[in-house]
Amino acid sequence: MHGGFRQPVPGHGDTLEPDEICIAGDWLASTPARTGDLGRRLRFVRAVETLDALCNATGITPHDIRHVTEKHSGTRGIVQLREVLSLVDAGAESPPETTTRLVLLDGRLPRPRTQVKVRDATGHVVARCHMGWPR
Repeated sequence: MHGGFRQPVPGHGDTLEPDEICIAGDWLASTPARTGDLGRRLRFVRAVETLDALCNATGITPHDIRHVTEKHSGTRGIVQLREVLSLVDAGAESPPETTTRLVLLDGRLPRPRTQVKVRDATGHVVARCHMGWPR
């Protein structure tokens, strides 16, 4: 232990700016928004699944990730990351939900909403669908 914190685990050779580092437990880690950079390294569908889960778990948004990655605009894979971010939905609760949404979009259907509440005639929520079109 150095200075009360464990040393970071070596990974890719990217440089983290001081505002891209946080403390998670006893570990130095990248912030959730900087962690979204994974979207440029993973296979496309896996990248969307991962960033859906990251946004769902942490409350960050694709905008937060985009803001951080703009500082690294010349980085390899940034074009893919921009496309991935355009498809991220923090409402997705599992990789199969993400995959299903991507198949629907690939079939040129309108983008479905996630976690759609179904209400009865009095307005009470009686069910919740993982995804769909409210209409």
